[in-house]
Amino acid sequence: LVPFRYLLRQTQAGLAVASFRQTSTPEGFKIERPIPGTPDWPTSGTESWTWDGQTARFSNELLTYAYTFKDSELVEIKVAQLGRSSETFHMQFQPALPDLRRPFEGEARSRFVMHVAGQPGHGTGMVVIRSTGEQAELEVHPSAPHWLRSRPMKTSISGLGSPIVDVTTHMYEP
Repeated sequence: LVPFRYLLRQTQAGLAVASFRQTSTPEGFKIERPIPGTPDWPTSGTESWTWDGQTARFSNELLTYAYTFKDSELVEIKVAQLGRSSETFHMQFQPALPDLRRPFEGEARSRFVMHVAGQPGHGTGMVVIRSTGEQAELEVHPSAPHWLRSRPMKTSISGLGSPIVDVTTHMYEP
């Protein structure tokens, strides 16, 4: 039970605490977990994602992940589990999250709604993004339900605009 409890502590309905390096490939990009040199990280692995100009996609033996973009802005995330007719996880952003390859001043805000295991509107909240050129910071501020609201997350992204990008996500106290 201890590993299971640990996994619950690092995920919130499809969003996970993470440390990974993203590297461009001819087909899309490769993700290596954790960022090389990161000590004491609970998961490791390499994933090869495809990119068709609108959707970034990765599949393994159990799940298919699809991140859909419109005009280079993130519109939605979908996760499907093998053998299930409905999506396991679906997160929509309104407005779409900005293209972080283009720096901007101030901050961008987007509301989100999560549908989990066939339950529409299972989670809601706000995403706040700040851009500083080659780096960006993204905060997820859940508003409901109570168990999700108590798990805000912060993501640091470095190396924007280069072929190698490092991403770190952790829970935090705002």
